[in-house]
Amino acid sequence: MAHVAQNITTIMTDGPAVLAGVKDLAAAELKPAVKAGAVGTGLFGATATVGLAVLRFALLTFAFLFSYLYTVIFDVSYPAGLIFGFATMTLLALAVTVVFALMGSKQFKKVHGPKAALEQLRESILAVTNAAAAGSTEAAAGIHPAAPADATTAAPVVADSAGDEPPANYVTDPLLSNSKSTATTNF
Repeated sequence: MAHVAQNITTIMTDGPAVLAGVKDLAAAELKPAVKAGAVGTGLFGATATVGLAVLRFALLTFAFLFSYLYTVIFDVSYPAGLIFGFATMTLLALAVTVVFALMGSKQFKKVHGPKAALEQLRESILAVTNAAAAGSTEAAAGIHPAAPADATTAAPVVADSAGDEPPANYVTDPLLSNSKSTATTNF
């Protein structure tokens, strides 16, 4: 149980630092994506503005010129020349609009979520899950790390069921070493 408690204590003390690191990683990863999204949005705004300006001014200005040219060159009536002139300007305006839309779409493809931060979070959750599973497995086996004699090593605890003396680097579990107790301990 001490190992599980130690893991929980480690998680509680180191957890906020890990979460702060994941937050910083997500922020660092999202800033370029947000910038690309803003540029893409700006380009779509430019597409709309330029598209409308082209439709308003170029259609009115050059549509009459094309109408005149269609009337003179192709010898069509003035109303037919107006139709062909305005149709020509509409197609040109749509071509410009499509170009800006493609440029904006290219910028939006650069927008993505925080992939590295999510991967780091998955790895952290996996590490915590594995540590908890390892601690519960050790607890079920009756193996408990004891307080270390020095700061670098800890002696695992073993059950003294036969009354034999354990080796010097092991300590006995007082719950399992009681000779009067015949019940097994299940964690």
